[in-house]
Amino acid sequence: MKKLFIILLAVTAFSCQEKGTESANEANTESTREIKDYLSQYKPYPMDFDATSYNETDRTILKKLVEASEYLDTIYWLQTSKYGLHLRDSLAAIKDKNQSTKDLLTLVNRNGGPFELLNGYKTFIGNQTYYPGDELYPMA
Repeated sequence: MKKLFIILLAVTAFSCQEKGTESANEANTESTREIKDYLSQYKPYPMDFDATSYNETDRTILKKLVEASEYLDTIYWLQTSKYGLHLRDSLAAIKDKNQSTKDLLTLVNRNGGPFELLNGYKTFIGNQTYYPGDELYPMA
């Protein structure tokens, strides 16, 4: 009787584990599909630039402007979503990115955080909800 109980317990635990894995896979597939849907709202376009016609002084000024824009980008992230900045940096630090990770990083970069701007600030990753005022006027 004791052996039968142990076998029954092992089979039950094993069957629960498989269902949990299937459930996690379904959630992952749904999440991936949702990210693809969000990305499909954007159309890529080329932004080519050729600075060969500029003199050395102008090219130096352009480099300084690009450097300044990187500071402005960081300020923007800090004012809108510190969580988003941490999320962006964490995703960018992943060495072997699969397609889902690349898509998620693209979406985070385009929205400046974890909230989908084209869909009423719906959260597409994490469990934080958007609040008006961002980091400039935090609620708490």
